[in-house]
Amino acid sequence: MRLNHFLRVLAGSAVLVGALVAPGQPATAATSGTWACSVPAGQTYTSVISVKYCSTSGWAPLYDTTPPSDGLWGCVVPSGYSSDHVISVSYCTTSGTGPAHHLRTPSDGLWVCDVPGTHTYDQVITVSYCSTSGTGPAYHLRTPSRGLWACSVPPGYSWDQVISVAYCSSGGQGPLYHLA
Repeated sequence: MRLNHFLRVLAGSAVLVGALVAPGQPATAATSGTWACSVPAGQTYTSVISVKYCSTSGWAPLYDTTPPSDGLWGCVVPSGYSSDHVISVSYCTTSGTGPAHHLRTPSDGLWVCDVPGTHTYDQVITVSYCSTSGTGPAYHLRTPSRGLWACSVPPGYSWDQVISVAYCSSGGQGPLYHLA
């Protein structure tokens, strides 16, 4: 996987060098994504480099943007998606290292590192694969429905009962709501 990504970045760099030699030519790589100076809403990017032609005052990021899909490693988690693993990589930032997220389409019963606004969760645990520095929370994702006991109340729902439980918090007690 990393070799494949390296080859994509290398191909993109070769195209960019050509674009610098011939101004006015679009900078695109032979990938499923598009090289752009900004990331469109609802998309992610799979690598980033610094270039001078994305700014009028120096160096700026150029992103290999792509539509999100289940199982893709993206540098940001776009709206409507979640992630179930995060690692620290050099190709998601222009200096040092940054997070790469294993994107997942939210579904009932999936363990994820972040809860999208369309879902809730009924358990939280602390794990190493949801953080690039130490540990972080992982959530047992649930599709909201009336009558579900959940650790959060998603938009469009209310609750008619609440109790305190240990499994809704990664450090002590947390509320468990009965969705109405």
